[in-house]
Amino acid sequence: MHSLIILEVARQPDGSLPDRLLELAYRASQRGCIMLLLNGVSPFEVDAALDPLVGRMPLDIPGVVYRDVAEGDSLSPAVTDAAMIFLSPGLARRCPSLTRLASRRYARPAAALPILERLGRPTSLRELAGRAHG
Repeated sequence: MHSLIILEVARQPDGSLPDRLLELAYRASQRGCIMLLLNGVSPFEVDAALDPLVGRMPLDIPGVVYRDVAEGDSLSPAVTDAAMIFLSPGLARRCPSLTRLASRRYARPAAALPILERLGRPTSLRELAGRAHG
């Protein structure tokens, strides 16, 4: 499956999930599939964080898919096809093959925030009305 963005999701220094990043990623997934590359975070935790938002969003959006960083080289096709990739420096060092494939299209996950925010904005009155009622 082609992903518009691949985004590493790891715990914050205090052990919490990056809730704002997850929310923005899910909102942005209205424009195209977003792959969440889980690094020390379980799909169940991400589901729990996203559940309140999912109920307020349309059901016909591409959405997010989860992959684990442990999949390593099997992620290569996804990395090659993605428009933007957001990896931490630590993951980039541990997985040089991902970094090589991403070449110049990758940045730190924090750099994704303004991009995801822009992608998640409504672009039509229909979308705006859907959010007001959802």
